[in-house]
Amino acid sequence: YNTAAFLGVWILNDPGGLARGFDSINWRQPAEPGAVHGIRRSGTYIDEVIAYLRARQNDSSPFFLWIHTFDPHAPFLPPGEYSRMFRSPTTPDFDLLGQMKGNIENLNGYRPSFPSDFMLSQYLGELRYWDSNFQKIFETIQEPGNLDNTLVVYTSDHGENVGEDNIYGHLDINQHVIRTPLIMWHPDLIPPTKLKTPVQQSDLAPTILDFLKIKAAGVQFEGKNLKQLMTRSE
Repeated sequence: YNTAAFLGVWILNDPGGLARGFDSINWRQPAEPGAVHGIRRSGTYIDEVIAYLRARQNDSSPFFLWIHTFDPHAPFLPPGEYSRMFRSPTTPDFDLLGQMKGNIENLNGYRPSFPSDFMLSQYLGELRYWDSNFQKIFETIQEPGNLDNTLVVYTSDHGENVGEDNIYGHLDINQHVIRTPLIMWHPDLIPPTKLKTPVQQSDLAPTILDFLKIKAAGVQFEGKNLKQLMTRSE
């Protein structure tokens, strides 16, 4: 497999950590106006992701591509029109970046002084911003070429509290944090199915390896293989 990673935050760019083993790592500090050091918006590198995918269209060798994005994530700074898309004209400004004071942990926990309407509008703005970029990726995957044999996995490492009971961030463990999206797509191998059975991220590795017919001899997985569940309707 050719392996590549496109990263949205500096902390993942560690050759001894999550970046270990990739043939190529795409990361650079953001340079656009208003950017936060160590965090780059997905729109600043989505064209490079698309270029990588198109380069694979005429290459029959397998590849593994990890596209990591930091939006949506605190400090919730959706660009341009996205910052206004879900915001009422009467909602006052709030300096969330100033509240962060250089440490994102300052945005977590019980924060009754945070204006929940403003916070939610910026969170939704970042979601819509990322959706628009993910759409470009998925449209590229569906272009004619070898990518019709591509398994796509869409997930998140955590959810988010956005003002529920005046709680923000993802350090307080509740349903807003532990319920995350998990979408797997393949044009031939996976029929349209919505699982009612609870699953978890530890199920990803054995499931993906089974779909790709890769043997992991001697490896004991904590998670369970979801392939059988996903290829039949519940």
